Amino acid sequence: MIKLINIELKKIFKHKSIYVVLLIIFLFCLLNNILYKVDYDNDGFYKYEDESNINSEIADLKKELNNYNLDNENDINMYITIKTKLDVALGRKEYDKNTWQYIKYNDYLYQDLYNINYYTYVYKDDNLLKSNTDKYNDKLNKFKSNNWEYFVNIEKDNLESKITSLDNKLNNTKDKQVKEELEEESRLLNNELVIINYRLNNNINYGNSYLNEALLEYKENLDSINNYTNKNLTYKEKIYYNDILSSLNINKYIIENKINVNKQNNLNYQLRSIADDYEVFIIIIVLIVTSVLISEEFNKGTIKLLLIKPFKRSKILFSKYITGVILIFLTITFIILCQILIGGILFGLDSLKLPVVVYDYNLSHIRTFNILIYMLIRVLVKLPMFIMILTISVTLGILINSTIGTFSITILLYTFSEVINNIIVTYNIKLMQYFITMNWSFKDYLFGGLSNFRYITLKKSILIYLIYVIILLGVMAVSFRKKNIKNI
Repeated sequence: MIKLINIELKKIFKHKSIYVVLLIIFLFCLLNNILYKVDYDNDGFYKYEDESNINSEIADLKKELNNYNLDNENDINMYITIKTKLDVALGRKEYDKNTWQYIKYNDYLYQDLYNINYYTYVYKDDNLLKSNTDKYNDKLNKFKSNNWEYFVNIEKDNLESKITSLDNKLNNTKDKQVKEELEEESRLLNNELVIINYRLNNNINYGNSYLNEALLEYKENLDSINNYTNKNLTYKEKIYYNDILSSLNINKYIIENKINVNKQNNLNYQLRSIADDYEVFIIIIVLIVTSVLISEEFNKGTIKLLLIKPFKRSKILFSKYITGVILIFLTITFIILCQILIGGILFGLDSLKLPVVVYDYNLSHIRTFNILIYMLIRVLVKLPMFIMILTISVTLGILINSTIGTFSITILLYTFSEVINNIIVTYNIKLMQYFITMNWSFKDYLFGGLSNFRYITLKKSILIYLIYVIILLGVMAVSFRKKNIKNI
């Protein structure tokens, strides 16, 4: 068997198409890493996500302001509103887009600027104007001195006051519906208070940082999760609940440990889902292997040279099949080495020390993994799909004797598998739980996760997958053994 596998491997590596695909993989890896290096900032955020232009905003507001006349009573309110927006935009321009001042200028200073404009143009009172101007200047000085805690503490005091007021209303309310509404409002306000305390205790300002992003997502998770607790959930709701639960715990881990585990522009992140990101290249390698070892040999008649040797047909067939499996492993290894080489040069190797953080639904808590172990887990759950596509491709190659036909059918099945699966899930087609594309990837089941399709479980998927493999291997073996090669 080993001798036959060596023969098959030599055939594969004599084909230029393999080297062309490997070169494309290398170039894709290089380009992908360069884009992440260039387009993402130090915290791993896409640099061009905020395409707003403050200068353009200022120009538009100035132009709009010219449409209103202070001498016209009907225009005064709009004039003050636009003038205040313009003042805010001019204030924000003084700060970088990533700073908390740029982000929160409107929230903290809009009302003060509005009051100044109101007492300047409408209710012309020098004392009130001076009082509001002094108040604004005091806040502005705190902006300039980076005293964000001052404003957050004001938010905290206001929230605590609102919560106290709501609690009093709750105690004096007997109407069930009104009480439920007040309880929901109170819950959301208490969530905000939790976030503000997190912000103060962990020194997280409102700037564009991974900590602030994690805190904002954590707030969304807190607000959403109550909709799914203590209720009889549908299957879809259980999936949503799991997603929220996972996000909530991971964001909490980021905040408490101050580790940017979701940073995308480093080697760690690029290695996590490498089998997913490069799966199309692995599929192409599989199809090339099938073409070279099966379809092409039948089409050219070179299969006769192998069949006349003292080897059983079953050994010849399975040496080809095993060669295909080996090529899958070799391709994945090549991709990993390319990523480590290119990613290591561009990003360095320090990120390999970072943990991969996942939420384990079975254990109901966070688990951390070394990146290499996690990457291996992700590759292993993806392998069944690659092996199934190889099995289907080899079987088709034997049955239809057509390289183009085999390639077309297999690539169509792979290309439209997601579409097919989405249709099955959307329309809840129970019978299609046995369709192979619904059972050839076990990624959803990692760490106690649920399948998107309510009728499928991990045990059932494994059983259905094995049945497909056994049937296809049987068809493959019988067809190859009975294949008439006289007229090839």
